[in-house]
Parts: sequence; structure tokens; C-alpha cells
Amino acid sequence: MTQQASPQPPAPSALRWALAGSVMVMIAAGGLFYYASQLAASKRQAHKDEITVTIHPHSCEPNALNVPAGPASFRIVNRSDRAVEWEILDGVLVVEERENIAPGLSQVINARLQAGDYAITCGLLSNPRGTLHVAPTAESDAQAKARPSLVAFIGPLSEFRVYLSSQGTALIKAVSALEQAIQAGDLAQAQALYLPARAAYQRLAPAAQRLGELDNRINARADYFEKREQDPGFVGFHRLEYALFQQRDLSGLAPIAQRLLSDVTTLKQQLLA
Repeated sequence: MTQQASPQPPAPSALRWALAGSVMVMIAAGGLFYYASQLAASKRQAHKDEITVTIHPHSCEPNALNVPAGPASFRIVNRSDRAVEWEILDGVLVVEERENIAPGLSQVINARLQAGDYAITCGLLSNPRGTLHVAPTAESDAQAKARPSLVAFIGPLSEFRVYLSSQGTALIKAVSALEQAIQAGDLAQAQALYLPARAAYQRLAPAAQRLGELDNRINARADYFEKREQDPGFVGFHRLEYALFQQRDLSGLAPIAQRLLSDVTTLKQQLLA
């Protein structure tokens, strides 16, 4: 019977290389840990005056904020059970926003705010709004005086106004055709006309998103309403999409299509105002 050869011990050079490799891995891991800790410390220092706003299912805490004019950081913590958004509004204009903040997570908004009073949304569009008071400072007053005259922007603004006008007209035309198909009870035609109307809106979306309330009526998703698809505040493109492609039913859809047509007409007017 043949005896099997006993395993040979590893060569000393192999052991040295293995040991050296282990040491290098430990040094690299230590370096990465140190870098991560320094980065976290620098972020904490940069955001030491960060204001935390916690979104609950039906309210925000706090829902009345006071900050000085200039740069401000807000950490929005979502303690509700669905993805939400938080916005700073100056009248109908969106100043800053964060969308799709997942449950249990947070996002930071860094804003440079001018003195004045603002409204803030609180998660769901059906939740009560809050207030944000921005107090003037000596620096903000000096910056306001140093701003360039609007005369410098006349040329670019004129060109942009032409674009808004032509695209607004195209949007109204596309939504009008969609509304007529829904009024006629033609599901297949309405489905075919939905995508062109939606695409026409997307070409204006970057400008329309600054008009908070109007954009929410035109474009808000069901998740941003307490009762989702059954919420009476859920109207606009996504409400039509839900009826046309999921329910495949035009029942009760005519008033929603009429309202969308009215809203996109108002959108063009406000963009050109």
C-alpha cells in the first residue's frame, strides 16, 4: 500500500508575502476609515446650523421657521409611510424643493434665501402648509442694492418668451384634442392622444415646476395625496393616465379633462405674465 506524501510546509517567502499583504490591507482599511471619518466631520461642520424638519403623516415639525437671509440648510426627515416632497414657495413660485424623500430617510436642501415671507409644503399636498420667515441682514441688503438691472436680461428673456409662447400653444392644442376624444367617449383615440399631450407638457416642465400650485394640479402623482387615486385633489395628467391605461374607463373623466385644459391655458398665461 502506497503512503501518501505528507503536505509540504509553505515556503518562508510565501509566508512573508502573505503577512505583508495582510498588513497592507489593514493599512488601507485604516486609511479609508480615517478619510470617511474626516469627511463626515467636515460635513457636520459645514452643516452645523442645519435646520431639521420632520415630516409626519399629517404634519411637519416644526411647521413655522425663522432664518436669516442668505444660505440656509434644511434636513428633511421623512417619518411617514410613503415618499413625500418638501417645498419652499414664494407665492406661486417654487424657490427650492426635494421630491421622492423615501420613508425613514432624509435629504438636505441648501438654499440661498432673500428676505421675506414664504410658504412651505409638508409632505402630502393635502397636508396643511407652514410658514418660513427670512429676516433681512446687512449683507442681504447690500447684495440687493448690487444686483444688475433687468435691462441686461431683455434679449435672452425675449427669446425665452417666444419659446414659452410657442410651446404653450402646442400644449393647449394637444390637451384640447385629448379632451375632445374623452368627451366623445373614444377610449382608443384618447389613449393615442395622451402621449403627445404629455410630451408637450414635458417640454415646458422646467418652467412650469416653478409654479407650484398649478404644476401640482397638472402633474402631481397619486402618491402625494392622502387617499392616492381616490383623493379628490388628484387631477391632471396622472389622473387621466390612471383612467385611460389602468382602469380603461372614461366614466367621470370629462370634467377632469376640462380642468386640465383650463389649467394648461392658465399655465401659458402665467409663464408669459
